[in-house]
Amino acid sequence: MLTQFKINQNNMLSDRILDAQIAQLFNSFGSNKMNTNKTEFFNPNFDVFESPAAFYFQFALPGFKKEDLKIEIEKKYLLLHGERRKHAEESEFKQHLAESFYGKFSKKVQLPESIVTDQLEAELKDGILNIKLPKTELKPNKSQVVIK
Repeated sequence: MLTQFKINQNNMLSDRILDAQIAQLFNSFGSNKMNTNKTEFFNPNFDVFESPAAFYFQFALPGFKKEDLKIEIEKKYLLLHGERRKHAEESEFKQHLAESFYGKFSKKVQLPESIVTDQLEAELKDGILNIKLPKTELKPNKSQVVIK
């Protein structure tokens, strides 16, 4: 019975430590909110869809303009670069909260083998960047060798 008490006592101690860690975690969320020099890394979310004819990429980029984005194909990678700038009129006000990202980002996505990279189509609408990459038929990289 003494052993059981020690286990329960250890569990209570573990519970208290866990509670303290959780409280510390939640309290830390508000601690940097007043920082106006936001330098966090921005990594846009994206989805990939496939049809028989093409691959479709949708990047969530709220607040971005098409002039602030650059799309490149390098080897078999789709490279997306962008920069979101603060508005000039915002600099004359004292900022109390900064949850939005401002600054540069880059995203590198590996592409499948079966695409036509020179026929990429892109459109930015309502904060969503849609990219279409048509498919090409993969020819088998296999041939029969005649033995002499």
